Amino acid sequence: MVRHDFTDKTAQILAERVAFHCSNPDCRVHTVGPHSASDKSVKIGEAAHITAASEDGPRYDPALSPEQRRSPDNGIWLCCDCHTLIDRDPGRFPTEELHRWKQQAEQLAFADLTGATGDAPTRAKQGSSLEVIERVLRRYCDDRVLEWEEARADPEDPDKLRYYVEPHYSLLIRGLLPVDASSVAARGGKADKRDDPYKAVAEKGDDAIAELVKLLRASMRLCITEDAGAGKSIFTRRLLAFLCSTEGQKALFDGKPCLVVRWEPRVRSWPDSFEEDGLITALAKAVKPTVDAAGAAVSPTDVAKWAIREGRVFLILDALDQVTNKTNKQSIASLEESLHSGPVQNGSLVLTSRAYAVTDHATLFHETKGWRFGRIDAFDADQQKRYLAGLPNGSLDALAAHEEIGELLRIPVVLAMIRELAEGGRLSAFRTRGDLYLQVHEHLTVRAARKLGFQPDCDQIARWGEILAATACEMMVRGIYNYAVQGPFPVRDVHQGASRRCQEPITRDEWRVLESVSGLTDRCILEGATSENLCWKHRGMMEFYCGLHVARNSQPGWVVTEADPHGQECVRCGDEKVRRLASDQEWYWAWRFAIEMRPIVWQSQPSTLLASLSELFERPEGKARPNELIYRAWPLFDAPTLGQSALPDGQRVIERFQSEFGGLLTAQEPNPIAVALQADFVRCPPQELGIDRQPFWVGSGDTDADAHDAERPRHPVVVSPFGLQATSVTREQYRLYDPQHESEHSSTSRGESDVFARWAPEDACPMIHLTWYDAWVFARWIGGRLPTEAEWEYACRAGTETRFSFGNNEEDLAEYAWYSANAADKTRPVRQKEPNAWGLYDMHGNVGEWCQDWFDERYYGQFAGEMAVDPMGPVVSRSRVIRGGSWIDYGRFCRSACRFASAPGVRIGYLGFRVCLAPRPSF
Repeated sequence: MVRHDFTDKTAQILAERVAFHCSNPDCRVHTVGPHSASDKSVKIGEAAHITAASEDGPRYDPALSPEQRRSPDNGIWLCCDCHTLIDRDPGRFPTEELHRWKQQAEQLAFADLTGATGDAPTRAKQGSSLEVIERVLRRYCDDRVLEWEEARADPEDPDKLRYYVEPHYSLLIRGLLPVDASSVAARGGKADKRDDPYKAVAEKGDDAIAELVKLLRASMRLCITEDAGAGKSIFTRRLLAFLCSTEGQKALFDGKPCLVVRWEPRVRSWPDSFEEDGLITALAKAVKPTVDAAGAAVSPTDVAKWAIREGRVFLILDALDQVTNKTNKQSIASLEESLHSGPVQNGSLVLTSRAYAVTDHATLFHETKGWRFGRIDAFDADQQKRYLAGLPNGSLDALAAHEEIGELLRIPVVLAMIRELAEGGRLSAFRTRGDLYLQVHEHLTVRAARKLGFQPDCDQIARWGEILAATACEMMVRGIYNYAVQGPFPVRDVHQGASRRCQEPITRDEWRVLESVSGLTDRCILEGATSENLCWKHRGMMEFYCGLHVARNSQPGWVVTEADPHGQECVRCGDEKVRRLASDQEWYWAWRFAIEMRPIVWQSQPSTLLASLSELFERPEGKARPNELIYRAWPLFDAPTLGQSALPDGQRVIERFQSEFGGLLTAQEPNPIAVALQADFVRCPPQELGIDRQPFWVGSGDTDADAHDAERPRHPVVVSPFGLQATSVTREQYRLYDPQHESEHSSTSRGESDVFARWAPEDACPMIHLTWYDAWVFARWIGGRLPTEAEWEYACRAGTETRFSFGNNEEDLAEYAWYSANAADKTRPVRQKEPNAWGLYDMHGNVGEWCQDWFDERYYGQFAGEMAVDPMGPVVSRSRVIRGGSWIDYGRFCRSACRFASAPGVRIGYLGFRVCLAPRPSF
């Protein structure tokens, strides 16, 4: 690639590396680019810089990774005449010869900068070795800055760094463990002060650099967590460049250069060992190209040892969640040991991960002190606008009509896909991330087909999709979560496995074409597709294609019809490997992509998706149930009641799922806990009142000093009759459905373990640490649902209009509820306090309870005194309603009208639920 549009900083670095001399030893003329200072050299022609990144260039080397191809370490500085010369006759100037030119030119330039001449022993005598090391580190840092700037200036860069927007960051409150954005409490309204546990790093007036510096100064050990697509890997690349820049050195290292090294499992594996010898070896390997290019009178090992001794090492470890093989897991144990008593304890460390991996590697963070957890915040509206700036007029019209995708627009990888589609004129409306990924797949493969001479609507494109999907699924079932396979034999094994997953075996020619497709899609799907390197662009892309395979593959024998022990026929997935992974957290997005596929993907063969998703409803062995995925898949199986498209025979899966509870009741020896649960429902209103639809007042009046804005205005509501469980669901009742829940979810975000023994010590205590999804699915399992907010308040009031169901006097609350004044910091067995007038227990205390509705602080305002009939709450929001006081609450939060809310994925020790029985919509 010829580059002559260098920035001032790039030109400065190149000037120091080669002094603007043409690297051809037979030429050696001074030459500059348009950004170079005119007083440094005489312009002869125009500067050119060839790197290995240009696929159609004479020096293209497919063995190099994309990062290596963009690196100036694999390029050469030439005058325009010499560049033209070697392009015309590449056979006369082989790559090896150009490498020798480059090395000689940089050695001469380094000798000029250090004032040293002659051979290595002579140079060692003329200059201090410490000064040489300093210069080596400075040059190493300059190279890292140059890599970043070159990537940002490269129009072919697959990461599209030219559109890079600096993110915002937040830090987790000390003592807590991280959660991904999809699981962060989004408690709405002034009625609840228990909000997002992350606090923004930036203060008013801070620019992006000041915010990044504050983040890094928070701790020498920083772990950045977030879900897929948040930009964690891009962040580590940006961090590497910043720490190596003059600005970063001044802000954090007193202006001194530091040995900053970044490792990412799929590109540059983490060091095998972080003990002294292992770390020295790894650091020496990283700095060796700089030492060799400079011809310095020091060894890479000398530089590494000196940097460790001086505390001038900064480690960036990307993607803890992708460290999967045995060797890398050993490196994590070594890292933990080194943080205790090895060389890493004196250096700085930034690590990135998905949040669940922090729990998986709890000892790394619990046994070593000083960790702070941060996150890359989702893009706000201004950042979205800046990233999408310059797109053709009207290209984003598809987004305006769909408020549902507002959260998706906050994810950087989604914005990158939107830009890709918009620039190609192919952006259509979408509602889910999977829908957008599918558009990207269609756009990129059609573009590649045209370049290869195929008709865009030919069967070949469908075949490529089948091969890509089979390959992704094969890698996922093998646990290759770092989305890369290297080496001829591992790649061959994946190829063979993928071939078996296709209706027709994959030929060698098809693999070769797929390699071409990889390049023609700008490596936005596969970043590497050779016989020795198989790598997806990012994990989300692999998960999408795996979901595509799960949704529509035509693999023979995938759909299996079998009979359960009761003789009932059922449809199940025929792939035993996929069956085992229905409850595997690593497969969450693969399953979710499958669930959210547009009907056009699976309608021609719906039995595949039916069989695949049916596994989510089966009782897993030794794992907790995937309740969020069950909730998201439910409309595909139960859609006739929801007015949506359904999978044929999907109702059979629901019936089989719910028959588990029915089997406990009809067994030869019925389960006593299940029998008691079925009988423990109270009709609201009670039959003896002789009424079915009784209007009542919801909310708080203006005279209640403890009321909040979310409880106003007070307005009349009428609800249809329903049955409500007399108590919260207890631990022993929930265990009927999911016996593994307690063991799998016994730790909190604060790091406390065995939460059930601490906060719900008896089987008759309410079940806690439940997400909204857990509650919703359990209610469905026994044939019920969650109560609406209006139903819950109607049942709680039991015909009253006072602050509590027993009157206005808070001093009487202890007779009816367990709350902060009497609970002793834990839940208590149900039925120990007085019930309300309708026979419902613990409505004012013990645990808060999930309700069906989405939460909106202003929701009550839309009624303006009008009668609301069976209100279902807002159409959509970010959090779900919680009603009732808990053992942690003050009395004023236990009132009948008090409203709370939380993100549906949150688990808290003071949240439970009770089940409602009534034929009402569930979504």
